[in-house]
Amino acid sequence: MQPRPRLPLPSLFTLLALALPSASPLHVFTCRHTYESTLAEELANAGVPAAAVTTVCPAVVSVSGELPALDPTYALQWLPCAAEVQGASVRLLADAAVAACGDA
Repeated sequence: MQPRPRLPLPSLFTLLALALPSASPLHVFTCRHTYESTLAEELANAGVPAAAVTTVCPAVVSVSGELPALDPTYALQWLPCAAEVQGASVRLLADAAVAACGDA
């Protein structure tokens, strides 16, 4: 068995963290890899504007703005109030995630 190739660490870490509700909430859905477009189509059929749906990375879809009441079949998990935070180190990333959560 060959060892896995080492991937270079990014200089900037990004995390989607739970956050306090905001005027324009960010909803994040996880799905099976390659099902991003299927989930986006399901959200569109439920009344979510296509312009509000973004594929963040494989298996992660985000929606900005308010959502109608829905229970998407292709979503594995739903973070109903999320924020994208960044940090140049794991420590700064954790600090940014805690700050996004506020006093919640």
